[in-house]
Amino acid sequence: MLPDWIQQISDFFPHDVYLQWSRVQGTLWTMAGYVIIFYLLRLTNLCRSMTGRSIHRIPYVALAATIPPALILPIAPTSMALFRIELAVTVPHFLIIVYVLAANLRSAPEALAKLVTHNPPGHTTSP
Repeated sequence: MLPDWIQQISDFFPHDVYLQWSRVQGTLWTMAGYVIIFYLLRLTNLCRSMTGRSIHRIPYVALAATIPPALILPIAPTSMALFRIELAVTVPHFLIIVYVLAANLRSAPEALAKLVTHNPPGHTTSP
């Protein structure tokens, strides 16, 4: 089913080494996801405040709710547990991203237009 060279490469990695590196990789990618989503929320809240809309609060709660399972990632006992924990963390993250992008289809372009057309104090335009 797999090409021989892939099977030969995988023979060099015992299961426990593979699991340990999977834990490290899963933890690092999850931490990166938290940073990206947190700053996406911050940017969209900036856009919403610039356009007079109320800021998002519930996505922060949803993001925080995924922290407890993520804390188990580095000590996941099996590869199946690691997979299930990753699902419990990443699926809500993707849903937050989809929600935030859909909820800000109007406020983001409005905020960008305000930033582009705004003249700072002391700035004069020439005819």
